Amino acid sequence: MSSAGTGVTDSEIETLRGLARLTGRVAHDFNNLLATVVASAELLEGELDETSKREALQDIRCATAMGRKLVRQLMAFGGQQVLQPMVLELSTEVNTVVTELRRVLPANVTLASRCEDSTLCVRVDPTQVRAAIGALVENALLAMPNGGHLTIDVEAIELLGLPNARASEAMSHVMLAVTDTGVGMDETTRAHALEPFFTTHEGRDGMGLAAVMGMVRQTGGLMRIDSAPAEGTTVALYFPHVTSAQSGARQAVKPSSFPRSSNGQTILLVDDDGALRRAVRRLLQTAGYEVVEAASGDEALEALRELDGVISLVLTDVVMPGMNGVELAERLAELSPDTAVLLTSGHATDILTRRAGQHGLLPFVQKPATKEELLSAIGAAIDSASCVA
Repeated sequence: MSSAGTGVTDSEIETLRGLARLTGRVAHDFNNLLATVVASAELLEGELDETSKREALQDIRCATAMGRKLVRQLMAFGGQQVLQPMVLELSTEVNTVVTELRRVLPANVTLASRCEDSTLCVRVDPTQVRAAIGALVENALLAMPNGGHLTIDVEAIELLGLPNARASEAMSHVMLAVTDTGVGMDETTRAHALEPFFTTHEGRDGMGLAAVMGMVRQTGGLMRIDSAPAEGTTVALYFPHVTSAQSGARQAVKPSSFPRSSNGQTILLVDDDGALRRAVRRLLQTAGYEVVEAASGDEALEALRELDGVISLVLTDVVMPGMNGVELAERLAELSPDTAVLLTSGHATDILTRRAGQHGLLPFVQKPATKEELLSAIGAAIDSASCVA
């Protein structure tokens, strides 16, 4: 049905309104974050005592951390994360998370898990699965302000009527479900629960369920919410069941928990953004690395030829004019197979997706990375290259 005289359907109008609300909320939140950064940076240029300088720097760090979280949630909602999928036993992963949860849950919340079958494998990014469980548990706790019971289940399930299946064909999935005994949702709340920035709790960002839904869809799975007022809520995630032989890619290298010493190694840093390149160079130098800069893939190859045998790792952006980061990595594999490569990007790109599908994963770190994340990823990439060599 179309609105009179517009030629636009009511569904399209509602979609546009939703985009307008999303844009307005993003603009509001980012303006607040940028205002904090601008004010704090200008204060730092003035005459401040050491305590005031530390406070201003802390405010900048907090604002950028919130901005990074918001961007990643929006990317998750839009299915634009750069995932590092591997085949894993979902029950084993969930049992590890449950053990950690038991240490931090409020005393008035009990937790049970039914995750006994360790043969149920899925191909997912374990970091994102843990983040999804964390978001679902956080929502469950908000729904149980006076305490209650929390259950986390993992079980095999057959789903009928999926888009890529015949009408009578059941598709094998593994279900991860989080159930609470909280206040539950009415029909209106449940209908809006997956919208970005929708929340019934003052002070919350409303991006938890939206981000989980985006991750699940990007992984090829499904998500369902069952709830009623005063009857609690179950949020179920359904991932396609696989066997270990169906992985299709080598397992991603997990960064170590702590950055290691640089041992005087040299990194070739490749990024077409000069300001970002300079900032990352300074950060790497404070960690003891020697750094050579290049603004393009061609410059990077020339530097590698001139410094044959000196470069330990190439840290390269993915999206660059001319030769992109993945193409550079493939050239380096031919010219200098002992040199480690670490890709970095702010979003999932077709370049990365195609490359992962054809050849498997390359070591990757998401922009913007903290110092610890970047140094840990660098150490893991160098170690991985050494093992292969």
